[in-house]
Amino acid sequence: MSHVFGQEENSPELSTILAFVGVASIAIFLLRSLYRFALPKPFPGIPYNEESAHRLLGDVPDVISHIKNTDGTFITYLKESMIKLNAPLIQVFIRPLSTPLLILADFREAHDLLITRKEFDRSPSLSDLVKGLVHEHHIHLPTEGGWRGQRRLVQDLTGPSFLHNVAGPVIYQRVELMIDLCYTDLNTPIEFPEGKLDEIIQATVDLTETVGEIQGKPIPALTRTLVSLRPGVRRATKIKEEYVTKELRGAVKRLHEAGTGEDVVIKSAVDHLVMKERSFAEKEQRKPDYFSRIMIDEIFGFVFAGYETTSTTVSWALKFLADEPSIQTKLRTEMLDAYTEAKAEGRNPNIQEITSKHVPFLSATMEEVLRCSGTAPVVDRQALVDTKILGHKISKGTIITCLVTGPSMMSPGFEIDEKARSPTSQQTIKEGRDRAWDPEDVTLFRPDRWMVNGDFDPTAGPQMALGLGTRACYGKRLVYVEMRIFIAVEL
Repeated sequence: MSHVFGQEENSPELSTILAFVGVASIAIFLLRSLYRFALPKPFPGIPYNEESAHRLLGDVPDVISHIKNTDGTFITYLKESMIKLNAPLIQVFIRPLSTPLLILADFREAHDLLITRKEFDRSPSLSDLVKGLVHEHHIHLPTEGGWRGQRRLVQDLTGPSFLHNVAGPVIYQRVELMIDLCYTDLNTPIEFPEGKLDEIIQATVDLTETVGEIQGKPIPALTRTLVSLRPGVRRATKIKEEYVTKELRGAVKRLHEAGTGEDVVIKSAVDHLVMKERSFAEKEQRKPDYFSRIMIDEIFGFVFAGYETTSTTVSWALKFLADEPSIQTKLRTEMLDAYTEAKAEGRNPNIQEITSKHVPFLSATMEEVLRCSGTAPVVDRQALVDTKILGHKISKGTIITCLVTGPSMMSPGFEIDEKARSPTSQQTIKEGRDRAWDPEDVTLFRPDRWMVNGDFDPTAGPQMALGLGTRACYGKRLVYVEMRIFIAVEL
């Protein structure tokens, strides 16, 4: 009996152990299932790093190691991976629980994707970075979902009239001020003034730098929210709102004083937007909303867009020309032959001469600077529907990143089976419109590659530094004007 009673007394302990084992087994099963669910889900047939597919963080550890050991970047990691996998289209796993990021390095397919194929639109990647700064900017809108309508507000700001008569003269003045520093005694140290930056400039710089804090983070929206809560960022945002609103008030006042006749003089982008808003309001029979969120965000978009990329591109131009004295000499000779009056009078060409005269080799040099600099290293698009890329099925929402300085643009391209290409891409070959650089000098800075039959040909070969198609870089023409003025005055 005692033996039997002893078993009964121990049975609760045994039940507890069995229950614990059962719960633990279920927990382990659930954790393993969750782990497998969280692992990257590669697209069939598209090359990828096998080890990355078995890690929750995917390619992230390899990216970090690459940057640390080679002093490289995410872009150099992608190029190295493509060479290692020997494929023009690869997939990398950067964000947990998300679709793989596809990387494309083939100009013909990228050109087709950006210009011809309607099943792709601008991806939210750039939008994620700047949404905290300009929440209602047109960059966030889908092409067929309000983008065209809002773009009307600003589209004339990249036209010849505004660029040559309003923006150009201001840029020219600033470049001349900078060039004046070149005439100081080389042995005399430059003394920079000390003191605080104007609060408007400081606020703009502070807000622009938040983009760098968000870039590359796994959850941009969360990072953006946390960054926006910092006291310094909140103060900078308040200053930004106040100074943009102040500029709008001034423009509205000038417009009302000028009336509706020919006395309206456009002196800035703000003046232009205010005038366009009044015009649209009259056509739509509504009251103008000069201080709307859209107006404020479109204006600030002009302030910070290109803040870093333009200066970086110009810096590359200086480096390339300094490294190639023969190209520099040829360019200077071509410009002296073009700006004859400036040469005869011993002065720099003025803004009217720079913007009106066609100097083929100057245009070729600018195009080559953009090709080689890689200031904006990628252009990406998002699939709007389930579709195919180079013969591989991809799902709706997939982002394809096209390398601007990858194979076929800054190095020899990959061999691709024509049957794998899209029908519109294949049509390019049939119509003789395919473009490719000579692999012998594709890595070199050679502006002559853009000269065809003695004139500049912007379609001579692959280049998409500022994007292509309807959703290419909005400030593309402004970049060319800035570069043209800087190089013409500097040399």
